[in-house]
Amino acid sequence: MKKIIFLLIVCLFLAGENVRAGVWDATFLFDTTTIKKNWQEKWDEEEKDVFYWYLGLQATDTITTINLLTRHKGRARELNPIFGKNPSVKRILIQKLLANWLFFSIWNDCFERDERKEFFQVVNTICTLVVANNLIITIKVEFE
Repeated sequence: MKKIIFLLIVCLFLAGENVRAGVWDATFLFDTTTIKKNWQEKWDEEEKDVFYWYLGLQATDTITTINLLTRHKGRARELNPIFGKNPSVKRILIQKLLANWLFFSIWNDCFERDERKEFFQVVNTICTLVVANNLIITIKVEFE
């Protein structure tokens, strides 16, 4: 797993260097200059609000997942195959951070304003369902 993450980081860094050199007109994972510029120029306030909601839901999902896995070991397990059945807190945090940064880069490049907002609304609905499920499981486990 460490080798795969390292390879992914190297590839994305090199892709970011190609963007700076003008080879591609896109934003990549570690191209923070272009990301900041695009955030200021391409995203309106409503889109930013929807993205902030997404980040809040992701943080809530992460916190509830870590809470369930650490406080209720053996009574709760992770169903996301990317994390594995019993991931460490460190693994969850690193994978969530990388995934969210990568999603932002993709959404920033691949979607226009209206598409971006609609896509985030769908994703936020799914994230809300995931968080609600985590909270339901937490309540069940706490009161068993």
